[in-house]
Amino acid sequence: MTATVILKPGRESRLGRGHLWVYAGEIAGVDGHVEDGGIVDVRSTRGRWIGRGFINRKSTLTVRLLATRPEEIDRGFFQRRLRDAIAYRARVIDGTSAYRVVYGEADALPGLIVDRYGHVAVLQTLALGMDVRKGMLVELIDELLHPAAIFERNDSGVRRLEGLDSRTGWLRGQAPPDFEIHEGRARFLIDIAHGQKTGFFLDQR
Repeated sequence: MTATVILKPGRESRLGRGHLWVYAGEIAGVDGHVEDGGIVDVRSTRGRWIGRGFINRKSTLTVRLLATRPEEIDRGFFQRRLRDAIAYRARVIDGTSAYRVVYGEADALPGLIVDRYGHVAVLQTLALGMDVRKGMLVELIDELLHPAAIFERNDSGVRRLEGLDSRTGWLRGQAPPDFEIHEGRARFLIDIAHGQKTGFFLDQR
């Protein structure tokens, strides 16, 4: 049975406007047992169901909502969300070999970043709930994007706020860490292991 986070009185209105984060100070209590990184339901103080997401009591940002309608948060859920993000970028991205595939909350996948540099995918799991599902996410990225290699660039300071350590390295396959990408007729030499963010400022597009 899914554990439930109960909000303090009056704290549900912000979530009803589309916000996906529940802060520690907004929570009255947790009904049921759940490990950090696990899935919880979120309800108002009167019991109205608001959403479902993962919890991390180590973080001030305690719950990140994944769904605002009842649905199972399983492999199929993440597969659908990733497929939707990939399909959208395929429609709108043109003239470049490097782009952001998954924009975290903007794609209803809070704490997950996936960037594509040619045939290499770079992954960041910036929330505990995503980090504990990293193995599954790598499988899905491999299945849906078919990259030659997948690199983990989890050295962002944001992870410390989630109680996570810093780590980088190849998760699937391997490729030279520095290679050329193109943006229109411009060419850039990037380093996915040591460059800014995941190697380039793809979040600025």
